[in-house]
Amino acid sequence: MFHRSVLLAVAVTALPLTAVAADEYGSEPAEVTFQHDFDAFDAVEFDTGSLPAGSPLAVRFYLASKGGTYATMDAVSDVTWPESLTQRWTGIPDSGYLEVICDLELAAQVTFDLWGYKGAYDVWSETLYLEAEKMFQPLLLEGDGQARVEARADGKGIDPYEIEIPLFAGLELQVVIEVFPRATAALASGRIETEDTVLTSVENGVLHDVPEWTPEILELTSTYVAQIDAALEVVIQPKLEICAPIFGCFRVAKFDIPIPLVDDSLEEAFKPVNYGHPLPVLEAPVTTHHFGEVEVETLANLQLPLTNAGLLDLEGTLSIEGDPAFTVFPEYIQASADQTDGAVVTFAPTGEGEHAAILVITSNDPSNPELRIPLGGTGWVEPIIVDDGDPDGREGRLSGEVRGCGCDASSSPSGGLAVFGLIGGLMFLRRRRK
Repeated sequence: MFHRSVLLAVAVTALPLTAVAADEYGSEPAEVTFQHDFDAFDAVEFDTGSLPAGSPLAVRFYLASKGGTYATMDAVSDVTWPESLTQRWTGIPDSGYLEVICDLELAAQVTFDLWGYKGAYDVWSETLYLEAEKMFQPLLLEGDGQARVEARADGKGIDPYEIEIPLFAGLELQVVIEVFPRATAALASGRIETEDTVLTSVENGVLHDVPEWTPEILELTSTYVAQIDAALEVVIQPKLEICAPIFGCFRVAKFDIPIPLVDDSLEEAFKPVNYGHPLPVLEAPVTTHHFGEVEVETLANLQLPLTNAGLLDLEGTLSIEGDPAFTVFPEYIQASADQTDGAVVTFAPTGEGEHAAILVITSNDPSNPELRIPLGGTGWVEPIIVDDGDPDGREGRLSGEVRGCGCDASSSPSGGLAVFGLIGGLMFLRRRRK
């Protein structure tokens, strides 16, 4: 017999969404056991009365029963996303078990009123044990190949009961009682109710919201509901004969007494089962970041820790949308529960002015599958200092000075023209003196 862990592994590999697509994520599968006890045959009593009615020689039966049905099955719940938390179910192969058990107590009494002689004899008291079991493939939902399962206990092998009762004047009453009991249990038309959802087919799924207050785990309660048919019927076949020493035996009565003790068909809910699916939760320390002023052709780094506050391994990719002055490394993160991974975001401006981009973190966090962090920074250029070796100690002039006239390029145009005018006037005076 296979170990339960092997069966679970087989079931998981059979799940439609366990081998999720590249753009899908999945939680750890949850194994669930659905169980149900139905006391269908308890406290059932029946009195046939004297049969045949009004006959001078009759038999009367008393019946009482207890027991019922027991059912169990194992299944795997699987949850995938990112579009939404989608739950699907698959039954674990050969885990379905249906049993019918019944204890049937019978007692018989013979009464006679013959030729002025009356009497009553308690001739029989017996308990019959009926039991049958049936293995099946869960979950008895639409699309899983089996819609109904039945277990039947026919009570085969019960020997007839025989007794001889002396009456009077050498007469003897021979009583033969044969009993044909049958107990039946059946399951059909299953469905699974989880929170406010109902699943009737293994080919479909149901949707759940990410928990608002506990996004690290999807806690669920599921109830399996099915149609249960339970029946208990008994056919009693008594045979009465009177035997005389000389004349031999002659039959007084032989007949069948069909007794339908139980015939139930109702919808029953199995015991609710609590379980959970762990989820990852991404936590980042910033929602936006500005690097400030960074000199062109230099760089600034942002150390970005990314923490998994969930109960399932976190994984994701990082990329930059916008200005190529921003980069991120590495482009993949992974962190187990309560652990931290991280990345470095770099700003390396290649020109002056404002730069902007968005850091995009795409992860398997179903509550925040795409985290977008705006980035900004300002590039600047430091003025160039020129050393012209000035003997007067005026070193460090800015490039762009006008040399030879001792004036800055930043002087006004009218000042420059006045100087040239003064020089021109002196040259004119010199020519006139000659």
